[in-house]
Amino acid sequence: MPGFVLGLATALAIALAAPRAQASGRGGGGGYYPSYPVIAIVGISGIAILGADVVLTALDVGRVVNGQPASIGYGVFETLLAAPQVAFGISEMNGSPSGAWTGYTLWMGALAVHGIWSVAAGVHAGAAGETPGTANPASAVQIRFGPTYAPVGQMAHPGFGLVVRF
Repeated sequence: MPGFVLGLATALAIALAAPRAQASGRGGGGGYYPSYPVIAIVGISGIAILGADVVLTALDVGRVVNGQPASIGYGVFETLLAAPQVAFGISEMNGSPSGAWTGYTLWMGALAVHGIWSVAAGVHAGAAGETPGTANPASAVQIRFGPTYAPVGQMAHPGFGLVVRF
């Protein structure tokens, strides 16, 4: 964690210490170039969000290994953080399809699905008067993942589907 904070502080110091651009009078340009503080804020926000994604992923892996369910609040936070990033990843994949954007979108999709599942499992267990993760297997949340086919005329594609039963 200290390394993360040091990295953010260094990025902010570099962005704010850089000299401002001066007009040369030779024309050209004409495009919008954001100021250094705007670039710094966007960069630091991106680093912080990516750091949160890494922490959430590590926590999720640890919970799966230990068999500990996440709380409803954790699931809400995870969903609110990851869902917009899924939309961002999809929009970037449409602009420039690459393996990096595909991987990023799948990663954020996994976080969002885990968040939704955590909320659903917590609500289901709370309604049954049980603690999450101790529900009767016959009445527990059931998740199925498998191949599917979406028939939408000429745009029909095979793919994978996720079905959640509460």
